[in-house]
Amino acid sequence: MPLTGQHAKILALPRLGTRRRTDTIARLLRLASRFRVTAQHANSNATVRQMPPRKISEFELHAYVDDALDNAERLRVEAFLAGHPAARVEVEAYRQQTQRLRRLFAEPPAPLPPELDRQVVRLARTLTWQDWFRRACWIALIGGALLLGGWLAGDWLRNVVLPMLIEHGP
Repeated sequence: MPLTGQHAKILALPRLGTRRRTDTIARLLRLASRFRVTAQHANSNATVRQMPPRKISEFELHAYVDDALDNAERLRVEAFLAGHPAARVEVEAYRQQTQRLRRLFAEPPAPLPPELDRQVVRLARTLTWQDWFRRACWIALIGGALLLGGWLAGDWLRNVVLPMLIEHGP
């Protein structure tokens, strides 16, 4: 795609000095790398080539396989894959894995037979040893608290309430 507009006019000026022309071409190269364009000026040996696309992340490759990228991103990933055969192999492996997973989970699991369903419910209702242990600990804690409370209350009754009742009478 040839340069158009102001940039083409700058390069087409034949009277520019070599240094100024080189600086202009360098500026255009930077600009082209930003927009990823390919251009060639007719009066110059300088060619603005498409910069190699930046490395694509694994996340972007998975999104490409799942067709979750917008058009511009998809084109960028395809341009990257065109120059990287190892990444193409990786994408093909992701595609195969996705297809296998979709086939595996395509149909819902079959319902349990009624007799097996009853057994599962019965087993779910039975207590495990951890449940029994947890209950025993709570019983021991509550029983200990009641014993301590009774002992302190008995001591209080013997030392405080009983002498008051004896002094003042019933």
